[in-house]
Amino acid sequence: MAPIEPNAPSGQGEIRRDVLLVMLAAAAGAVDVISYLGLGQIFTANMSGNLVFFGLAIGGGARAQALHSAAAFAGFIVGAGVGARLRGGPKEGRLWSRGVTVALALAAVAELALFLGWAASGGRPGSTAIYGLIAASALAMGAQSAAVRSLSDVSTTYLTGTMTALIVDKVAGGESGPSLARRVAVILAFIAAAALAALLISDARVYAPLVPLTLICGVVASAWAWTSSTPR
Repeated sequence: MAPIEPNAPSGQGEIRRDVLLVMLAAAAGAVDVISYLGLGQIFTANMSGNLVFFGLAIGGGARAQALHSAAAFAGFIVGAGVGARLRGGPKEGRLWSRGVTVALALAAVAELALFLGWAASGGRPGSTAIYGLIAASALAMGAQSAAVRSLSDVSTTYLTGTMTALIVDKVAGGESGPSLARRVAVILAFIAAAALAALLISDARVYAPLVPLTLICGVVASAWAWTSSTPR
């Protein structure tokens, strides 16, 4: 069987891209549960939610909570900036470029750092180490967000826009079958991975970060194989 090239205009190439996007959305769902339950009740993937927590912390005088949110902002900004640099400009007509994979490799490295630090603390990082783990997790999600920006009509780290587009297009009757399937799959994967991460936090806490780490590494490996035979 001939390889599916990243610039394939339709069909199997788009399906492969969509599967990778669904895996990344699942990783983000797990990340937000881990950061909320294990890293000081903040979000490291969904910065909109983190803004709310930041405002609540400031209004309530919760200094530590505000600093947790600030660490997440800083990590996300760095990850998005470096991820954008690694990704490069959009490749006209390409479903997936080598630069996207490189930016996601940065996310995988940051997730590995999170897992190692988390495991070293038994899943309960101290008051100082927690800032480094928050920043690492947010850096991964910032890099992921920059990497997949404009690849399709879905986001993999915040789903409000995806849900809104799903509802609006469905009501207006302008949504295609593939677009509908992609959006629904992203939302369901996000929820499923969040539920799995919550279960692990409860019953096997130290292994929870393996969920996003495994998913992102799987995406990087698959995407690298997919793009290895084509120019960057």
